[in-house]
Amino acid sequence: MTPTQKSLSLLRDLGYMSVDVTSYAHPKSGKFPVKRDLLGFADILAFRPGELLAVNATGRTNVNGHIVKYRENPFVKLWLKAGCHFAIHGWDHEDECRTVSAYVKDGVVEWEG
Repeated sequence: MTPTQKSLSLLRDLGYMSVDVTSYAHPKSGKFPVKRDLLGFADILAFRPGELLAVNATGRTNVNGHIVKYRENPFVKLWLKAGCHFAIHGWDHEDECRTVSAYVKDGVVEWEG
């Protein structure tokens, strides 16, 4: 299973309704399609009463790079300021998930987990 499929399963087990929101652009050159995350950061939207969560699912070794990348994404900050939640799920080969959650402190996107 892909990291996105693993996260969808985990979220459903936690009581979320969730959907894969990635899209693929097909370049005119005929090369491989390019993956595009919703707003440049979300692979999955998940919701349950009182909560809207965006998730980026990746391999565990990519989590730190994603933290750096998304710290500068203006959509992430706006998403969080709107009262929504954002997490990165980092999966390893044993299907263990590292979850890192974002929040805004003093106007800066910070991470915990």
